[in-house]
Amino acid sequence: MKLFFLGTASAEGYPAPFCECVNCRKARKEGGKSLRFRSSLMIDDELLVDFGPDLLSYTLKYDIHFSQIKTLLITHSHYDHLFLNNFNYILPETGTILTKPPDLKIICSRDVYKKIKNHSEKYGEDTPWKIKLIKEFETIFSHHFKITALPALHMVNEEKALFYIVQKEDKTILLAFDTGMWGEKIWHFLKNYFFDVIVLDETMGYKNYREHLNIEEIFIIKEKFINQKTINQNSLIIVTHISHNYNPCYSKLKEIFDSEGIIVAFDGMEINI
Repeated sequence: MKLFFLGTASAEGYPAPFCECVNCRKARKEGGKSLRFRSSLMIDDELLVDFGPDLLSYTLKYDIHFSQIKTLLITHSHYDHLFLNNFNYILPETGTILTKPPDLKIICSRDVYKKIKNHSEKYGEDTPWKIKLIKEFETIFSHHFKITALPALHMVNEEKALFYIVQKEDKTILLAFDTGMWGEKIWHFLKNYFFDVIVLDETMGYKNYREHLNIEEIFIIKEKFINQKTINQNSLIIVTHISHNYNPCYSKLKEIFDSEGIIVAFDGMEINI
């Protein structure tokens, strides 16, 4: 499986457009891996995780073809993960006048479905995408992928945000975007798996916040996975969704996580497993 990190920042981007904090100033100076679009991930050129506001920027920066995407997996409805105007790019009347629109299956919660449906009513009934609802702890199949949804500790008073286990052939990936520390029910469920790759939200740096993870919590999660024997020395742990508010730019953040053998994702990073 190939994982391609299209973007690796939290909602504001990194550096944020109007921000002059020390982290944003250093990121502008350092450039390269310290410059981050909003978080999104592509797997095997067929599965896209989240649908945020930098979709067009990805196509301008990378040699990728979103027309090949078969499955769109959405974690929750915050605008950096679901930017509804992206659907204009798929419609035959606007984005795909001269080509066939993709045969796209969208997998999401009922809460996300309602927001897509409300937005899509102006397009009429005949939209080129199909939506498949998924519930917590449910498993469904989409093309080559087996996808299991887990409840995220995020948007607690708004909707049921999700994170996902994605499997293909003999490989298993945990995609824990936008979640705080999950509870024992989920840890018990995860004992049924062995993970080749774990991708974790690391929004908060050294700051505590219930609905996102920080550096210390990433280390705790790694240790628990080791103790449960659901990863081994060949498994990869990757952090993404990096906030400029609480995390230093790439070079410093890499130093922090290198000591624990954890990879700091950057835009354009490709991992093959």
